[in-house]
Amino acid sequence: MSDNPQEPREYDAVLGGENPPPVDGAVLGGIEGVKRRFTSKVVKVRIAALRDALNYGDAGLDLVIEALQDESTLVKDAALELLIHREELEAQLALLLRFQPVNAKGYNERGLVRQKFGDLQGAIYDFCEATYRDENNLTFIYNRGFCRQELGDLDRAITDYCQVIELDDLYTDAYLNRGLCLQHSECIQQAITDFSKVIYIDNQCTTAYLSLGICLQSLGNIQEAFINFCKVIELDDTCTDAYLNRGLCLQFLGNYEWAVYDYLYAIIYQPNSLIAYHNSGFCWHKLGEYQQAIKDYSEAMNIDHSYPHSYIGRAQVNTDLGNYKEAIEDYELIIEGNFEPSLKALAYTFCGVIKSATGNNQEAIMDFNQAIAINPNYIDVYINRAAIKTNLGDFIGAIADYSRIILLNPQYLEMYYYYRGNCHLFRKDYINAIQDFTQAIEINPNYLDAYYNRGCSNFSRKDYLAAINDFSSAIKIDPQYIRAYDAKANAHVELGEITTAEFYFQKVKELKELEG
Repeated sequence: MSDNPQEPREYDAVLGGENPPPVDGAVLGGIEGVKRRFTSKVVKVRIAALRDALNYGDAGLDLVIEALQDESTLVKDAALELLIHREELEAQLALLLRFQPVNAKGYNERGLVRQKFGDLQGAIYDFCEATYRDENNLTFIYNRGFCRQELGDLDRAITDYCQVIELDDLYTDAYLNRGLCLQHSECIQQAITDFSKVIYIDNQCTTAYLSLGICLQSLGNIQEAFINFCKVIELDDTCTDAYLNRGLCLQFLGNYEWAVYDYLYAIIYQPNSLIAYHNSGFCWHKLGEYQQAIKDYSEAMNIDHSYPHSYIGRAQVNTDLGNYKEAIEDYELIIEGNFEPSLKALAYTFCGVIKSATGNNQEAIMDFNQAIAINPNYIDVYINRAAIKTNLGDFIGAIADYSRIILLNPQYLEMYYYYRGNCHLFRKDYINAIQDFTQAIEINPNYLDAYYNRGCSNFSRKDYLAAINDFSSAIKIDPQYIRAYDAKANAHVELGEITTAEFYFQKVKELKELEG
């Protein structure tokens, strides 16, 4: 040991010094001393210098970035390991632009950076390269699957997750993400199996309970879904999605009061939750709390002006309140806004219904015409327009609408044959009326009114025997049907069968007396 205290010691950082400091030793000289150590030929010394460099701000970070181009693979790996955890933009860009991987680990690390910057295709390339060099590395395969999932390449993502699970059947994230892919692909039962497996391995995984609940809910298993959402809330009482979905379960079960509480909690933890406000408005409407419903629908509209269902919901509340002007104003916002044509057609239809109910039939027809112009196959509009035309005496127009309805083959087809038959009957077109009533009866052999009106059509054609048969069929279906007895009696009168007619007139009298 030197007797001169000013003489440098063996491991001090000194310009011109030859001996490296110990790897874990304290170093004097700041960043210049670190740079000096980095020039050492000893790899361990250079790696230690890189670790210390990050204590010296931008200058130290620059040194680590430069090390990505080092001739030593060990030094490059060390620089990579240090930079991968740095948040600075310069560090992340350096990994993308200046680092050239030479092994599986390097490709994986660069893939993670590319993934972070949204270059998912580039990340997949790197994870493929990493997997090529280390084909059974679970992390590399999983990372590739995750990026494929983010890109919507669900089939390949599922393949990657399956490979991970084959190598490690307790890899919960692989089960979870495979389940999410399957759920998105509408393979609900398989997704349920995966989420259940996650819960079996880790019974604290809130995402698995939530996703399982959503799957069960989509299958109509409301009670089981409800239990899973309760479990999520038990584990995380701030989970907005759990409150929203549990509220939906309660809403589906008709328990609107408790559903409102769940939506309230969702709003507490996510004050701008559009769905929470909208669904809360729906429940308040069902509970008869109209003003609160309007308030919540309005709040939903303030959050997102492009969400049309809240306009419709508020309009329906105002309709129930008799506030037709306000209801129409909401529908007109949809008509005038940048919404899907199908929603505009719906808004025109509701406007037409309101105008019809308030006696503005011509304006109602104009609205229905607009709806049909948007959607020529909109059955409900034809039904409403045909009813108005019938009431206005426009039987030809009504017949055209009912013909279109029949062509579209709706549910309760017999009813529209019957209505069209009535229009023909009003026009005294008895042949076509009889044909339509016959069609209705063929579809529904117990259609009481169709028998009666066909009987009336036959009576008007002076086919009294056919009329009597129809009235008899109506009476067979409903032995208390007074009008059928009366019409049948009149048919017998026309045939000169007075005794028989008197019998049925007497039956009419008895039935009326029974009615009081």
